[in-house]
Amino acid sequence: MQKLAQHHLKEIGEYYPGLRLESCDDDFATYTGMIAFSANYCNHGLVAEQFNVKIVFPLTDTFAVPTAEETGGRIPREPDFHINPDGTMCLGAPLAVCRKLKQDSSLKAFIDNQVIHFLYGYCIKKKYGYWPFDELAHGGKGIVEYYKDFFKTDSELAILELLKIIVEDNYRGHVPCPCGSGSRLRNCHGPEIREIKEQQSREQFFSDFVDCLKIYTDAGNKMPRRLLTKRLRSYWSRMADKTADTT
Repeated sequence: MQKLAQHHLKEIGEYYPGLRLESCDDDFATYTGMIAFSANYCNHGLVAEQFNVKIVFPLTDTFAVPTAEETGGRIPREPDFHINPDGTMCLGAPLAVCRKLKQDSSLKAFIDNQVIHFLYGYCIKKKYGYWPFDELAHGGKGIVEYYKDFFKTDSELAILELLKIIVEDNYRGHVPCPCGSGSRLRNCHGPEIREIKEQQSREQFFSDFVDCLKIYTDAGNKMPRRLLTKRLRSYWSRMADKTADTT
């Protein structure tokens, strides 16, 4: 994997010479150093800046999500600035990050399209007091908002039903779509399910399901029994055991 990690570094060397390969293993490469950029997204204003960052980029796992962290202490580690509890940048819902990476899986594309996009947004936020892009809520609420936009529905229950199909790997196109449209799944939200089911691991879809479920129940809604099928409970148990084995 050292060779692949070095290949990524060589690929970005002309554009981001301030980055270096800090370490790598069989799964991830860690790049640290300085990123300098000049950008003007959607005419919000020219930003010419540089930031010290740490980027952890997957080398083998096609479902692994890359992360980026500002390491110079300039960005407050607060949700208002879209920083995750672990200090990494909140680049969007995990599925959104994966979908962008599927379009171009290079390290350069990740930096160009996601890391600099975030840093530009922070600079505008600091200077003018607003985030220049569509701003999702943080954490679970942001994940719910992303799926509402993707599935084009305002129903959190419909989102849970659609995610359950993916988690259970139980797609049946002839059944009624759980969104309540009255159409068969294949003629309604089926295409969206088929599009994303291979773009993220089932474990991550399950994590998204749990986050969405918490938002749903925290709003005072009771969890329908049909969301706790035997298959889903079994999967929930396996995921709990897997988590326990890694702690």
